[in-house]
Amino acid sequence: ALVGTSVVHSSMEGYSLLWPHRGHIINRIAHSVVDVTSAINLVMIHHGVFGHGFRLREARFGNTLKYGRFYFFSGDAAKIMQLKKELPPKVFIQKESVIHAGGIEGIQVLAQQVALQCLPQQKITPIRAWLLLQSIYLSTAYVHASTPDGKVLDDISVLAHTVEQLEPHQESNIYNTEYYNNVRNYVAKINELYDDPNALSVQTVRNTFYLNLLNPFIAYSAYFIAIEYLLKGNTYWQYPMIPLGGFKYLPGMKCIMTPYGLETQLVNYIRYKDIGAQILLSYGQHATQQSYGIGGQCKGIAIHPNWMLGGRFYIWKQPQLFAKDPSSAPSQTGVMLTLLGEYTPTKYLGIVSQLGYKTQGYVQGEHLDAGPILGLGLALHVSGEGVATPSLLGDCVDR
Repeated sequence: ALVGTSVVHSSMEGYSLLWPHRGHIINRIAHSVVDVTSAINLVMIHHGVFGHGFRLREARFGNTLKYGRFYFFSGDAAKIMQLKKELPPKVFIQKESVIHAGGIEGIQVLAQQVALQCLPQQKITPIRAWLLLQSIYLSTAYVHASTPDGKVLDDISVLAHTVEQLEPHQESNIYNTEYYNNVRNYVAKINELYDDPNALSVQTVRNTFYLNLLNPFIAYSAYFIAIEYLLKGNTYWQYPMIPLGGFKYLPGMKCIMTPYGLETQLVNYIRYKDIGAQILLSYGQHATQQSYGIGGQCKGIAIHPNWMLGGRFYIWKQPQLFAKDPSSAPSQTGVMLTLLGEYTPTKYLGIVSQLGYKTQGYVQGEHLDAGPILGLGLALHVSGEGVATPSLLGDCVDR
């Protein structure tokens, strides 16, 4: 999912070069209408392409998506059925569960990365405010709208086969209907994984996901759009943070859906001079096992006028992935470490790179298997609004 975040983000930032957010209130209102519409559609693209689609491609379950009124995933039914015969049942179930959760995962990764963009200079712009509002709100509202009543898929090949039979104008009919719902199917797969119909419930997922609303960037984004931008005409706002010595700090909360159950995360937003960072503390209770994790990401470390560095790490202990019997398999410990670099030869254009490695395990936006993490792309910097915006095609090569 991280591969597409910069594309989604910068596709909105880029057009402000042609149509600035300054000007009369009529221009600001018109810009807001376009911004919120673009934000909703780009969040849905992230949901389908870099969420469900990313996990489908990773599992080798087929193509990325089909496009109807909404973005949603499809797959190759024959290929999925063949893999179901080849894989142990519990392994297949875990691959299914992470695909069902992939759409929400993609949106949450987008929100996390946009919030990180706001930290080095402690400023919000109109585009970032709308992306934060829509990504955090829509993921929470989607989960809340899920009901425990309705059918669930026997396996994901049923959905793929159904989509293959639809005409283009019918494709949106299967989206979030009585027949198909991401959350309901995710819950069914987690219960099937542990052979316990009460291991997880839709109501538990709904209740826990309200934690995502405990995020300061929701209130900050709403205030900025309504007061600072529309009423006062400011094109950016330096939001308040809690001073802690030479650091600035904001707390937040998040619930995520993993291949082994729900995890709760304490999100710590930190700023030091012009360096922004997020530190995550994770915990989850899954049947007879628990999961723990600590991770972080930073950006804005200047080592030269034209060179910027950042990094990302995560250390975890979680139920073993792809075990034949997850209930009795020992927990696994893992680590991920990546180095992010950006070279800016001109005022508007930069070259971004990513190099790292992770062991087998679940990290939002990353592959489940062990392997290297490689990335290379371009960056577009939008000036004039008080914030430099990285990545037009950032991290477009992964692994």
